[in-house]
Amino acid sequence: ALVVSFTLTLALAAAVGLTLTKFSRALTEAVDARYLIHAADLRSSIETGINLGLSLEEISANVEAIVTSRIAVDAGILSISVTDAGGESVFSISSATQLSDDAKVGLQSLDLLNSFDEVAGRVAIRYTVEGNQATIVAAARSLGFDAAILAALAAALVFLTCLVVLTPIPRRLRA
Repeated sequence: ALVVSFTLTLALAAAVGLTLTKFSRALTEAVDARYLIHAADLRSSIETGINLGLSLEEISANVEAIVTSRIAVDAGILSISVTDAGGESVFSISSATQLSDDAKVGLQSLDLLNSFDEVAGRVAIRYTVEGNQATIVAAARSLGFDAAILAALAAALVFLTCLVVLTPIPRRLRA
């Protein structure tokens, strides 16, 4: 009964570990995709002005309004920067979000293209995934608690089964 209970507990622990790893990876990919959508939307808005024949410097006021509104919408965005084709900063803004020393930071960056598909600049979004850690910890607690209950129930069932199956053996040995 102890061997079976121990094996079940190890199997459940492995399942919890694998589930958390997959969940963490899926959550990270979803967050990365979310900020890629932000970058693509910014790129589209800025390219509209570029496609009218204007340079990034000429539309910098519009770029500032677009970028400022975007950073106000999402608290996870740390900074947004727009650079021209030469890599010179046209506009850059940072949020007031304070990060811990071990915070994970991501970056999504896309080229800005003009009407001739030439690179006219780049938009880059730095973001934090710190809020995701709390989600992963909550999932780990929930899965761990559920696995512990399941292991305890399985152990009790194994012990009861062993008692039922093994109880007649001493009687038969005496007879």
